[in-house]
Amino acid sequence: MKSKQLNSKRSDDFTPPDGGWGWMIVVAAGLSNLAALPTLQQFGLLFRDKFARLAITSSETTTIINMHSALNSCVGLANGPVFKTFSYRQVSLTGAIVVFISLLCTTFSYNFMTYLISISILYGAGYGISSSANALALNTYWKDRRRLATGLSWTATGLGPILWPHIITALFAMFGETGTMLLLCGFSLHSIACALLLQPVEWHTKQRDPKDKDAEMLLKTEHKSNTIVENKKDESGYFSQVSKIKNLSLFSSQYLYNEDDPVTPGYEITDPGVPMMLRANDGYYSQSRQSKSKISSRDGSAKNSTLNSKKTSMSNLLEDRSRKSSTLYLNESKKNSSANLGALAQERETKQILKQASLKLEEYLKENEDTKPVDKYKILVTAPVATETFDDKKDDKKKYEEEEEEEEVPVSFCEKVALFFDLDLLKDFTFINLMLGVTLASFNELNFSILTPFILGDFGLSKPQVAFFMSLLAGVDITVRFCVPFVAGKIGWDNNTFFLVGVLSMAMGRVVLAYWQDYTVIILVAFIIGFGKGLRTVFMALVIPTHVPLHKLPGASGLQLMTAGIVYLALGPVVGWIKDNASTAVTLHCLNIFTYLTAISWGLEKYFITKRLKKEAELTKV
Repeated sequence: MKSKQLNSKRSDDFTPPDGGWGWMIVVAAGLSNLAALPTLQQFGLLFRDKFARLAITSSETTTIINMHSALNSCVGLANGPVFKTFSYRQVSLTGAIVVFISLLCTTFSYNFMTYLISISILYGAGYGISSSANALALNTYWKDRRRLATGLSWTATGLGPILWPHIITALFAMFGETGTMLLLCGFSLHSIACALLLQPVEWHTKQRDPKDKDAEMLLKTEHKSNTIVENKKDESGYFSQVSKIKNLSLFSSQYLYNEDDPVTPGYEITDPGVPMMLRANDGYYSQSRQSKSKISSRDGSAKNSTLNSKKTSMSNLLEDRSRKSSTLYLNESKKNSSANLGALAQERETKQILKQASLKLEEYLKENEDTKPVDKYKILVTAPVATETFDDKKDDKKKYEEEEEEEEVPVSFCEKVALFFDLDLLKDFTFINLMLGVTLASFNELNFSILTPFILGDFGLSKPQVAFFMSLLAGVDITVRFCVPFVAGKIGWDNNTFFLVGVLSMAMGRVVLAYWQDYTVIILVAFIIGFGKGLRTVFMALVIPTHVPLHKLPGASGLQLMTAGIVYLALGPVVGWIKDNASTAVTLHCLNIFTYLTAISWGLEKYFITKRLKKEAELTKV
């Protein structure tokens, strides 16, 4: 009951702790993923021999794992409604329990259908729910140092692929298949304890004082009047924190989306991919609505400000004044675009004067509660400015009335669906090209990771040798993730180029593996594929955010997840069928086909876009 009350009172009007209990959230999120992931990461080691005895084919194996990823993506689409209703603590606890039940059922599964239910459906849904809740908890507790926190959390999770192959090999020798699965099932119970550590942020932070908020709003409004031609960024006050967030940490490659940083947005890396839960990731009801939803919200704010102007509170006064003064400042900026805005010394003096004026103004308004709103405006602005402001008010009312008439046009069901899922993104060919490339690269990596123990087993490698190969590959992967942020800036390539280098390196490693089965060469392949995987993982989730505007990023993420689910379900069984009916070399070459298609399509698009831009530049010069 207490959590429900806290959840109902929750708002964005608090200061994230950026420390304190937030460090426990970092540990909880990292350990939770570390406890829940080994069954998926070491799927081939765990079930290769058992699937052979049960006569489960490679086609059925790839169907199980691709169905898991598809359901994981579908769960990501439901994040918005789920987190509007329940707290991240409740959601994470539910996901951890479902993961435990699924692994317990997996221990006693005996055919393809039981594995499909336990691993694909239960395990896929449970882990998807749990990881999204952990990511949301990290976002809630951390803001200025979110990069460091998320990086530490996922670095702990990244230790799994290095350590688990050797641990599982040792457990197999001591306890057998069933005993090993039961131990992993018991270890997953740590996720329940970690979920209980995700305490509501209200327990560890203080709500902002309304007086402080009013003073801050006043300072922002006054600052706008002295920087008329300043960039749009200063109008919203949204970019004021960029300088604090901008500093890179050592772990900057481990996270991707930071919704409080409009300059470098992205979303979290989970391998295999699970979306990070965002406050804006609820489609039609997001903070950044599209076109018609923006008009309706603006109309609503206009009505509310008109009604609230009768009140004498400080917040209503400032809200109304901010709306009216923005038009005035925009008009003045057009007239004085070439004027000098003043020297730096004058700006500092102005800030000091504004701070003193805001405090005196607040005291005066408290003493004169019965003063009319018009008189209060005369205090805030000079006489000629006030006259122009009230003239602008009449113009604003006319505009709002016209927009209200336009808004009364009924919205069809198809238009609502298009707004909810941001389907207008599908009109952008570049977005479609990038989305398909990222999806196919993820599909290749997922299926190769699952089939690696089977392929190496066909080459005659023992379990310890397979475990060493997988551990070495994961170690190189994490090393590259750590080092890339320091090198990428000096090289100067864009995100798409780094991504292509990564996936092409992995394709080259698979080609070498297809023709040379010597153990020394296989170890070299682990280095090549690990290097490419590190680049792919870092830049995969930066490709789409670089192209898509920030307010459309949740919709783009949802479309990418939906596309990934369709591709996994459609092509997953095909890869398994090829593995059963063709040689290992043919299977590896077929996986590389998707990589080649991505490289060709991206290369052609870049060529034509560059050519078009050159023509436009030449026409502009003429």
